[in-house]
Amino acid sequence: MWELFGDPDQQFRLVSAVRAPRGGGLEVFGLAEDGSVWQNVSTTPSIDDWTGWSLFGGRLGLGRVFPGRSKPGLVSLGVNSSWDGRLRVFGAASDGSAWLNAQTWGMSGWGGWRRFGVISNWMRRFGLVRDGWLQFGDSEGLREVVVPSIEVSLVNVVFGLGVDDNVWINIQDQGGNPERWRGWQEFGDGSLRLSTLAIGRPDDLTIEAIGIRSDDNTVWRNAAPVWDLDQWSGWQPFGAPSDQFRAIASLRTGGPDGSESDVFGLALDDTMWRRAPGGNAWGQFGGPADLTSTITPIWNNGGIAIAVAGTGPDYSTWHADLLPSGQWGPLQPFGSPGTGFRHLDFALDIDLRTHAFAVDPNGAVWHMSQTTPGTWPP
Repeated sequence: MWELFGDPDQQFRLVSAVRAPRGGGLEVFGLAEDGSVWQNVSTTPSIDDWTGWSLFGGRLGLGRVFPGRSKPGLVSLGVNSSWDGRLRVFGAASDGSAWLNAQTWGMSGWGGWRRFGVISNWMRRFGLVRDGWLQFGDSEGLREVVVPSIEVSLVNVVFGLGVDDNVWINIQDQGGNPERWRGWQEFGDGSLRLSTLAIGRPDDLTIEAIGIRSDDNTVWRNAAPVWDLDQWSGWQPFGAPSDQFRAIASLRTGGPDGSESDVFGLALDDTMWRRAPGGNAWGQFGGPADLTSTITPIWNNGGIAIAVAGTGPDYSTWHADLLPSGQWGPLQPFGSPGTGFRHLDFALDIDLRTHAFAVDPNGAVWHMSQTTPGTWPP
């Protein structure tokens, strides 16, 4: 059953839960209403005890870069792991700047918040280059740093959505510096503007970007081989002009080679739709009364848990499982406290149990874990 996760008086916009590649424990990061980031870490192998919420990396500010300026908080939060197993937390601040906090090589701590790339009128005006990062392109700033999830990481690339809905990419050059990045470059020819973007791994060989175009709500896709992130296919329509959505999620449901993603979308009327691997058309997923306003993919290494979940306009929660037969089960209620939820996230523990984390309309965080792999409590 659902239980409060930490102090109910702390208010969060969203949470991101991951299993640390090294050590196997769960770590939960929360973006608070004031833009600060918090962390809650499991303390036992059974994931029954937690440290409680603590401020992560200090309050984000620009004092060391622009003395006396305002100190904007984050407006987006994303977590993934690097090729060497270190967790990294990315975010975009309210002034359009991008930030990164990465675990240190010794795994004993975090490096602290630092600017991630350069998108700044001030830097552009004086032509400055900081920390070995070069500036490419031109932008008024980012509203979101979009990272591949833990399940599709080990590909050292992140994306950005600009305040003007332009799409950006930043690729890591491993070399001798674990956090040396090329800098932000326009992703594509600059003509496509996206309202939302999802990054997936349909197989071991491919990384894909699937997004919704801002002006007409159609879906577009761009893919590349993971060994050459300079060879993207270019943006191509992913459906008919009449297929209009406002949110998208990509799940890996096939084998390691030559598979395609299971892609889910939320239509403008809050119904859920699916484009099956190998299919060329969208089909409704669930009935007309099954309404969801958010969508969360659940895919864990080894195919232990493959599901899709979401919250409804009335804060109800729903989920559907991929069955052993290869068919999808129906959308069904997922339970919640009386207030309902407006955000969900999931992570798999070392015992192969999936954990669910949720934020209610008041900003409090809740937690529920499977009793055994694949079985949720009644």
